[in-house]
Amino acid sequence: NASEKYNKVILDFFNEKNPYVEIEKTISNYFKGRKNANIDLLKQAFSRDAMLFTVKDSLKLNISIAAYFKKVLADGKKEVKTTIVQGSVVNSIANFQTVFKYPNVTYHDYLSLMKINDDWKITSKTFTKEQK
Repeated sequence: NASEKYNKVILDFFNEKNPYVEIEKTISNYFKGRKNANIDLLKQAFSRDAMLFTVKDSLKLNISIAAYFKKVLADGKKEVKTTIVQGSVVNSIANFQTVFKYPNVTYHDYLSLMKINDDWKITSKTFTKEQK
């Protein structure tokens, strides 16, 4: 009885952008960029002022995105299995957990993302090596 209203609801649903799909593209660029040592893909994934954080020998390390890119280039291509474990989105911010399984080590990342100029970017990465 309300076909116009029904059609509008359906069209709005299909035309609505899904933030999880958009974020998955950003994280996919991160995964591919790291695997292939492709700095251009990594630059698409990370904000220009992103920071990385970890703890080594009980000391907090702050790593600039430029230093991370330099390390990726020095290490080159890597064989690694990547997974998005979970994520949540609230308005223009998001938090996602990912895993990188290299042949000899596994890393867990916690990524903070923000929607900047209609584009999702990783603004910080906190990571740790899995203890065996």
